[in-house]
Amino acid sequence: MRRHVCASILFLSLVVPLAAAGLPTARNLQADARQAARERLPVLMFFYANSCAYCKEVENLYLEPMYADAVYRKKVIIREVNIGSKRALRDFSGRMTSDVAFARRYGVSLTPTIKLLDAHGRELVPPLVGVGNPDFYGSYLDAAIAAAGNKLHEGATLRPAAFVRVP
Repeated sequence: MRRHVCASILFLSLVVPLAAAGLPTARNLQADARQAARERLPVLMFFYANSCAYCKEVENLYLEPMYADAVYRKKVIIREVNIGSKRALRDFSGRMTSDVAFARRYGVSLTPTIKLLDAHGRELVPPLVGVGNPDFYGSYLDAAIAAAGNKLHEGATLRPAAFVRVP
């Protein structure tokens, strides 16, 4: 029992500081795209709003623990975008834009929204919009990540929507 408690404390001491750091903000998606292409990983874009309580729930209960987990880091690149921010962002093609313009380009107006994209910024699977049933949200998220990864390995992606400009 004592060994189990010590192991749990050690595990938490390693994971909690990483989770407390928060999710990485999308700053240079062109660089993230190079990593995604090299490692054949989908890019999970978490679109959120500061005033969205459900966004905090998704971030705290699902995305931060996922980001802190080394297994997930080998499955997906996670970035967040504040749909109300004018903060500078380099998009997948290298053009400078802002969070708000980037979200608008991807048709995101409701939060939380999660989109899984390939290295060109094309959607791999349908987005997760809202929380829906919180009892199953983690399963839906895992399934979406797995399906996006499978599509990358099959070499197929959904066609970009008309509002998404892809090079």
